[in-house]
Amino acid sequence: PHLKKSHGASSSSKFKTAGPLPNAFRAFRRLLGIDFNYIKETGGQQLLAASYLYSQPRLISLNLHFFFANLFLKEIVYIERIWKSHMSNYPKADATRRFLAVLIDNTLSTIISFLPIWGGIMAAGYILFRDGFDWPFMRRRSFGKQIMKLTLVRTQPDTLPDLRTSISRNWMLAVPPLASMLPFIHPVWIFPIGAIIWLVEGLKVIQDPKGVRFGDLWAKTQVIELSQAETTPASLNVVTKKTFLRKRASKPKPDQP
Repeated sequence: PHLKKSHGASSSSKFKTAGPLPNAFRAFRRLLGIDFNYIKETGGQQLLAASYLYSQPRLISLNLHFFFANLFLKEIVYIERIWKSHMSNYPKADATRRFLAVLIDNTLSTIISFLPIWGGIMAAGYILFRDGFDWPFMRRRSFGKQIMKLTLVRTQPDTLPDLRTSISRNWMLAVPPLASMLPFIHPVWIFPIGAIIWLVEGLKVIQDPKGVRFGDLWAKTQVIELSQAETTPASLNVVTKKTFLRKRASKPKPDQP
């Protein structure tokens, strides 16, 4: 198709396309940063090609996919920069210890998931909140971390991991047990979903110099060996020293009549 000259129009507009251009497409093109004034100056064929490109539903979907994928990658880079700005000097924890701790936690959550009725929800709840309970037998770390003598610290000074930190760090790992509760998801798909999530997080831990995964980037946390937290006189010592019982003992008791 060729451009049609506008008869009877003002001299400012030399040509226009065969059909009207909806306002929605104009706004969408502005969002993507397309300079149509430049296109008009360089020739009308480019304008028609761009109109055809963004009038196809499949191509619109493809452009939206790349747009949001690029936005997600920029968000990951931004979060990683924030994490590095608060990064501590703690070394990377032993990979074997972390693997065994994950194996213990996953075995425990799998056993819980076989409980009737509420098994899947309880397993997902353990994965979500395992690093935030300030109880004497947990101390803000999962059972796997306790057995393997690992602990979780926040990269921000004078702050402790809490339930919100645990949710931010572990929400993606709770997807498989929660998905097992949905009736429209076949159990055959649960294992591949969990395997992909754990594979991505595991590769991130291996290649990162501090051993942080994507969950650690979002929660601003780092897994370290317990001996490091006990011997370093930094503010992160509070992770092992400030327990639930000591906080209860420090609370003033109400006056008894």
